[in-house]
Amino acid sequence: MRSKTEIQELINLYIFGSLDATEKVEAEDYLKNPEYLKYYNETRFLLDQTAYSYEEELQVPENIKSEIMSKIEEPSATVAESSSEEKSDNILRPNFFNRYQFAIAASIVGFLLIYTFTLSRQLNDQKTQIAKLQIEYEENHHFVDFVNNPEVFQVKLAADDDSNALGNLAWDKKSNDAMLYVSNLMEPPGKSVYQLWVVHKDNSVAEAMGTFKVNEDGTYMLTIGCMPKPSNTKAIFITMEPEGGMPEPTGNKYLSGSL
Repeated sequence: MRSKTEIQELINLYIFGSLDATEKVEAEDYLKNPEYLKYYNETRFLLDQTAYSYEEELQVPENIKSEIMSKIEEPSATVAESSSEEKSDNILRPNFFNRYQFAIAASIVGFLLIYTFTLSRQLNDQKTQIAKLQIEYEENHHFVDFVNNPEVFQVKLAADDDSNALGNLAWDKKSNDAMLYVSNLMEPPGKSVYQLWVVHKDNSVAEAMGTFKVNEDGTYMLTIGCMPKPSNTKAIFITMEPEGGMPEPTGNKYLSGSL
């Protein structure tokens, strides 16, 4: 005698029409039981809803759809009437597939799941890239507008080693706001950060003006408010410091420039 799980598996195969004549009669006998009839109808409903959701949400290219359908479509078969007079009218009669067709159908479902996942991942990647490009465009546009202000002058920062790192500090003499753009800086290891410093003329003290981490391509744009007056500043440099920055420079210099 079959267990409940085995009976449900038999009904699943019955839904896909992958049973032989003897097994089909056995399955239909179990479907006379209200519990298994309910399981049958609920399973058919879920399968139908899944199929409809794929049809509506997944736009499979026509050439792929045609190839799939050509493998599984056959002329409609006439379902033989059961000799049993007790067969329930509530049973939704399926089109019967053989076991080979069931295997093809299962592989197609797997293909559609993989295809859906791939499209979703590609779409998310594209959305992320578009958002990143939009942010970069807005930042660059803002930097260009800031630099074109007649009150703004620029300080070039060069690498203190053999790297190709570069920096450009645009400094508004009137408002004392500034924007720093760096490129080709290596990514700080661990939780380290870069820190910007200005050196005062009167006492040669280095004042911290902000910390930052570069993007994956080694670039970053930092906006700084309340810079000291350019006339009171003699140098600018960038060091690498522990996370959160330091009150005075402790790490190596990576970029520097003088006024």
